[in-house]
Amino acid sequence: MGFESLYKKILLGNCNQRDYSFLLSLSVMLLNTDDINLQNLGYRIILMYSTQTKDYSPLYEISLEKGFYPVT
Repeated sequence: MGFESLYKKILLGNCNQRDYSFLLSLSVMLLNTDDINLQNLGYRIILMYSTQTKDYSPLYEISLEKGFYPVT
């Protein structure tokens, strides 16, 4: 399954645990790039994951790392 179809699934809230795991791994890679647009995409994936699963630990960790203190 490609990124586009997985991204559509997370937008619609139709992901299973395996999809979420892959997308979280991918978002960490995106956050470590030099491209601000890819970093924003990685953050957006983590934000969608957290709101859909009610697991806010990845969002908390990234927010601390990026200095988004109002989120933490």
